[in-house]
Amino acid sequence: MVDFSDPSDVFWNNISGYPVVGNTITIKGEDIHAKEFISSKHYKKSIEKYIFEGCEFSEDFIMSLDSSVKSDFVFHKCRFKTFICESNFVVGEEYTGLIDFSDSNHQGGIKFQGVFKNRIFLNNIEVDKHFSVVFRGFEGRKYCYSDIFISGSNCNVGLISCNVGMLLIRDSGSIDKINIENVCIESQLQIKNIEALNTLRISNLDLQKDSKVLLERLKVKCFSFLKVSQDVKYMQFNEVTVGGEFFCAKVEFRNTYFNDFNIENAQKDIRKTSFIDAHLNDVKWGDVSRIYANEATFRQLKFVNDSQGSHLIANQFYAMEMRKYQEEFKGNCQARLVLWLNKVISNFGQSYVRPFFLIIAVGIIRSITICGHENDWLYRLCEPLNNFFEWVEKSLNPIASSLLPISRFLGEASNGREFIDLLFFIILSVLIWHFVVALKRHTKR
Repeated sequence: MVDFSDPSDVFWNNISGYPVVGNTITIKGEDIHAKEFISSKHYKKSIEKYIFEGCEFSEDFIMSLDSSVKSDFVFHKCRFKTFICESNFVVGEEYTGLIDFSDSNHQGGIKFQGVFKNRIFLNNIEVDKHFSVVFRGFEGRKYCYSDIFISGSNCNVGLISCNVGMLLIRDSGSIDKINIENVCIESQLQIKNIEALNTLRISNLDLQKDSKVLLERLKVKCFSFLKVSQDVKYMQFNEVTVGGEFFCAKVEFRNTYFNDFNIENAQKDIRKTSFIDAHLNDVKWGDVSRIYANEATFRQLKFVNDSQGSHLIANQFYAMEMRKYQEEFKGNCQARLVLWLNKVISNFGQSYVRPFFLIIAVGIIRSITICGHENDWLYRLCEPLNNFFEWVEKSLNPIASSLLPISRFLGEASNGREFIDLLFFIILSVLIWHFVVALKRHTKR
């Protein structure tokens, strides 16, 4: 029943007074006081398309739609406070029309909830920075939204607990936040051409078989990628730069291509993530030692980079894998000592400078030792140790002299200090081996 004291009933009851071309009605430049559109009260079956151009909705506006409404709604250069659009979520009773916003201004938020079997367009809209465009759905439905297209709009976007056929967000100058949570993508996800995106958070994302994902030409401050399972045809990161924080957990990067993916200046936290079958074509990691990850993650990154010919970066991940292995190792003291020496001498093959200077230092110490032996410095400076030196000379020097082939390098010049020289030769051999391995890993494996 129409209530003629209700501005909503009055507006929709008199809408036939506006120009009608075919089955399309156009409302231009009106100050609209209607608060709602209810399909059971206000829908006229003869109208296939409502076009609002240059109108101002002075009150918060709610649309309640269902399958009985076959019309499309187009809003061009309109002004709104809060806009809410609800569609029936019962199977067979969903709204099947199209909703199109272009060049509209919103002082409040925009909210869609329910099931929409046709496309929603948001083109070049402005939303107050304290509000967002929010899409909510109902779990258990194959589709909550057929397709969502957001283009040229500097507005916060949130998708929560819904299934989407295709989601496209593109061509924006600055967006504070995009939040995609508990969402299933049936066909395609695209986020591209955004010059400044403060926060991109994707969590509990289910990508269906043969779906496609493209993140391209993005500059993001904080990027969180959490709990993503997928069987996609492909996932691509092209020209994506993360400047503040990159957090990735429980993600499967199958059939994923990283092309100019730059996280060198970001804080990097990677947990329980699979890079097997990922193509790390051009990833700028920055300082690998500042990546927070466990041994298994570093091992995967080493393996993937190695298999794709990126041996130098693979060596860096190998060093981090060994460092994590050392931190978590619970074995015997001998194995711990070997790991500790590898870390101290060359950082698991990453530093050739350390063993180089250690070789020089050991050479200087040996020269001092030779001088001290020839001039009896040790005997005179440390007289209580003379008995120990005599025991070394009588007991260990003959053993050192009998070891082939090292004994050949000792010769007559080592008379009286064969065992000490043997220790120096062993230390120098270890240091030279570390130096050669580290130098090789910085050139080519």
